Amino acid sequence: MSNIIKFPTWIHEKEKELSKLEFDLSVQKQRLEIAEKKIKNERILMGTRMLLSFCIGVLMMGSIMITLI
Repeated sequence: MSNIIKFPTWIHEKEKELSKLEFDLSVQKQRLEIAEKKIKNERILMGTRMLLSFCIGVLMMGSIMITLI
């Protein structure tokens, strides 16, 4: 008889646990998405800096070569 009485409260407790786990998972998912966006932005920024450095180097060497001719 005690199992019948405890059954609804057990279900309610399990639902609370599941809802807490779902919330924790959604928070972790959002954090991972934010970290992924930061990594993508850093990758784009690094590529842009490297391209800019290369272009500046080419221009500087070009100006040096023109002055030597």
